[in-house]
Amino acid sequence: PEKMELSFDLKSTLMDMLPFLEKTGLTIVKDSENIDRFRGRVIFPIKSLTDKIFALGVRALSKTIFAKYINSPETEFYKKGRQLFNLNNAKDERSLTDEVIIVEGYMDVISLYSAGIKNVIAVSGTAFTKRHVNHIRRLTSKVYLCYDGDTAGVNASLKAGYSLLKGGVEPLIILLPNGVDPDEWIKKIGPEEFISPVSYTHLTLPTKA
Repeated sequence: PEKMELSFDLKSTLMDMLPFLEKTGLTIVKDSENIDRFRGRVIFPIKSLTDKIFALGVRALSKTIFAKYINSPETEFYKKGRQLFNLNNAKDERSLTDEVIIVEGYMDVISLYSAGIKNVIAVSGTAFTKRHVNHIRRLTSKVYLCYDGDTAGVNASLKAGYSLLKGGVEPLIILLPNGVDPDEWIKKIGPEEFISPVSYTHLTLPTKA
């Protein structure tokens, strides 16, 4: 809900919980008032490799809400540059495939997973990092990058691809039509065509002179 119901309910029942919720990032203090940080958004639990929830990723339900994606504040246990959404499930697919698909958003992961493509992960609203590469290298040596089919998405996939190559992981890029994201594309063409090799283009690093 877009209203501040969580903080209001706690004020009338469990006032002692408000400091705890502020530390976890569920509420923020503004002008001496506790405000629900994630109001008006859908919440995605971010889990560890042992399926323990330790952070939340959220997406705005309305285009009028500032910041489409936000995450829980970073803590000792949660660092955005280290975490990969759905890695806890994707690792269980290693006995079936040695490949992983990387997408940008939570909804992209959910749509692919629902269509039967379960070896899919996403960065948690941050740039691709060396720590991400390290996590992936332990899981597989071959990755398909499927970002949004716009200029920003292509550029982001190229940067991620170079990082993977430098880290010893083979990246392949799935180029989507301009303006289309993986969530929309999987719903349009289905899982079999989505993972067809004709959709891939190899990415190679330029050789040094």
